[in-house]
Amino acid sequence: MRAGHDVILDASFLGIRQREQARQTAVDCGAGFVVIETKASDQTLRDRIQQRDRLGDDASEAGMAVLDYQQQSVEPPRVSERQLTVSVCTSDEVDLPSLLQRIRHVAAIDNRRMRTVVPMIA
Repeated sequence: MRAGHDVILDASFLGIRQREQARQTAVDCGAGFVVIETKASDQTLRDRIQQRDRLGDDASEAGMAVLDYQQQSVEPPRVSERQLTVSVCTSDEVDLPSLLQRIRHVAAIDNRRMRTVVPMIA
């Protein structure tokens, strides 16, 4: 970020405090900040984990216990975070051009310049 490159923090920022720290890092680096909130039905998430386990071709170690923990401990974005949040339903195929347009819109609201970002959706 300090070198002027856009970054995607690929992690679960379930807690408000974690997101605040990530935003402060972006501010300190003079970068924009956008939260991409992914949503899917509980059944979709469980089906994906089961399929991943059956195929055995994914490096993720996040199983059902991790999903249960995340669902119990998530702190939804506060009202003050909503303006910087793009929500996307990943239960079905994601329209990437539309998602990128929404990300750029939110980045503009944050009054920052956003260069090309290629979101990676699992």
